[in-house]
Amino acid sequence: SQHAASFSAGHIVSASAFHVVYKALCNEGKLAQYYPDLSDTSLVATAAVPHSRFATNTLPQFKNVQPLPRFANNGENNALVLVRRALQEDPMFAELLGLPSLNVHGSSDSAIMGFYMDCLYLLGASAQDIVRLTVLGYDATGASLASEYLTLFSLPFEGPNASIVLVEGDIVIVRDKNGFRPQRGVISDDWLYSGSELGAMAGLEPS
Repeated sequence: SQHAASFSAGHIVSASAFHVVYKALCNEGKLAQYYPDLSDTSLVATAAVPHSRFATNTLPQFKNVQPLPRFANNGENNALVLVRRALQEDPMFAELLGLPSLNVHGSSDSAIMGFYMDCLYLLGASAQDIVRLTVLGYDATGASLASEYLTLFSLPFEGPNASIVLVEGDIVIVRDKNGFRPQRGVISDDWLYSGSELGAMAGLEPS
């Protein structure tokens, strides 16, 4: 089956020394059954990025389940032809990854975006750089030329998007330049809570 082929090919969830990714093909209430350490009261983290949706435009596969190695998002990336072609055919990416080619067949739009983020990181991009070259943040005034300028140096990711990007200890919360996806947040003296869907903010007063 397609699922068996996906598992037999292997999938590295994350190789980061800064964050751990827990994911499974299940609903969020059962995740701790797969990873008992999530129920261990001694487990401490500076930040956590939960995500409870699966890819909606591809068949469910473990490799497409979020959070991905560098980010989690609520949105769509609808302009992927150039990105997919570059990842699979551009010799620069092949040399960068040390692979003859990168097979993104069956990957969701978010997973393809994640591969591109990995390449940007290997090229030395910071979390802020990666966001600027992919999501292109929302500008409420509409007066900034930053988005137009940055498109000269990046491949297009067009579509409604609210993302949380993690790069080796740095976290950037962003929504796309058109502002089509909400990104609500609550800030206190001790913590920051941000979520895209309204239900994720249940019991908290959005700011």
